[in-house]
Amino acid sequence: MFRDEEELRNRIIDWLRKQGFRVAKGIRLGGMELDIVAVAPLRISKEGVVKDSEEPYLYTFEAKIATTHRLVLDLVEQAITRLLLSDYVLVAVPSKAEVWVNSITKKAVEPPQIIKRYAFRAYSRKIGILSVDLDGEVKIVRAPRKSGLTQEELREKVLRHFKMKKI
Repeated sequence: MFRDEEELRNRIIDWLRKQGFRVAKGIRLGGMELDIVAVAPLRISKEGVVKDSEEPYLYTFEAKIATTHRLVLDLVEQAITRLLLSDYVLVAVPSKAEVWVNSITKKAVEPPQIIKRYAFRAYSRKIGILSVDLDGEVKIVRAPRKSGLTQEELREKVLRHFKMKKI
């Protein structure tokens, strides 16, 4: 199990950098904080990360340890709002987690599959899903689809903050 969401975010940042993305985390835009922002002329597909363009795409990643029904719904809703800011949006969750069934019993769950079941409507289908193992292996469970909802003014604000906050 991951100690916390920071450890999960760091695994994703490492993976993104190895793929060739420029990465920043914790970008604040108004009242929202974007967990991870990445920029590159690369596309994340089911087959992997491929060079797709001369112009860079803006990706937003929300990394959460979402193990309850409410947390999964919150994560999907949060990701939908990111479609206004980015070309592509993905959620990243642990590949496996344990949840309390009652006060003495835990059960193993697969958060990526749970999110896949909840994210099936028109907008949430655009959200990609990454699965992260404890050893740091990242799997593309579902490739993101181009947002189509991106507001250029908001996208430019994210890019300006990105340039100031690169890590």
